[in-house]
Amino acid sequence: MKKYQFVIILFQPRLKRRRSKKNQQKKKKSKIDVIVDDDGDTRIEYDEDYQMKLLEEIHDTYSATINKLGALKNFIKNLEYKNDNVQINELIALGNYFLTENRNKEAIDMFKKLTVALKGGDLGTRILIYNGLGTAYALTDKFNEAISAFSKLLELDPSNIEGLTKRSQLLRASGTLEAAIADVNKLIDLGEDNVELRLSRGLSLLESGYFKRASEDFNKGLDYSIKNNASKELKARLYHLLGQCEKEFGETLKSLTFHNKSLELMPNLQEYYFAYATTAVMGGLWEEALVYIEHWVSMTV
Repeated sequence: MKKYQFVIILFQPRLKRRRSKKNQQKKKKSKIDVIVDDDGDTRIEYDEDYQMKLLEEIHDTYSATINKLGALKNFIKNLEYKNDNVQINELIALGNYFLTENRNKEAIDMFKKLTVALKGGDLGTRILIYNGLGTAYALTDKFNEAISAFSKLLELDPSNIEGLTKRSQLLRASGTLEAAIADVNKLIDLGEDNVELRLSRGLSLLESGYFKRASEDFNKGLDYSIKNNASKELKARLYHLLGQCEKEFGETLKSLTFHNKSLELMPNLQEYYFAYATTAVMGGLWEEALVYIEHWVSMTV
């Protein structure tokens, strides 16, 4: 996955620190705490030692990663001035900073606490938080939790393109193919048709046994890849998958034609030689199959 891009919200409200008598008692706080006062108000706090340590860590990396951390300028500035209020957008930026540094457990902790603190809050802010939480879970291979986070995002905004895209990928990775197909269907209905979506839905359809529909998606994806001058790796994969579909239809010669095109583009990929050989065997083309099996074996040595 690509590194998570910062999204900064302008003019977000501040969370005011209001202490009840009960919460005025001195106690040792965790690094970042969500505090609920007696009157039900929620606020976020983190201790000064952690604040200063975090500031030092950011400063240590800031000069070398100025482009990546540009979104944290306001966050760093407010820490330096020891502002007594904590801005929501600064905490979201901090969670995103954790993601870019592969500190995913810290990102999960941050976004989880923000979901608690901002229940019923601004819609756009909550969408960003669930997006961050889902991304952090996905990066730690916690697919079920990631799917849950993106599902909550989509409850807030059912047509959110990023949420649908990421959830469809996670659903497919977890083997929930029908739901993955449904998400891609909605994306295409929303006008987001592209080669990646056609490939993703085609793979889910192929694995579900819907070979004709899969073939239609791979053909459409191939059209997009040729039109947009996609990489030869992507084109070769689509030819290979079309060959697999034709094999399922019992169309040996058509299948071999597609497999041959994939090999013309990627002549060093063992998988494609094996696919050609097994298709040739199915069609009774034993001598041809033997040639490709020998190629495949020679590449394994």
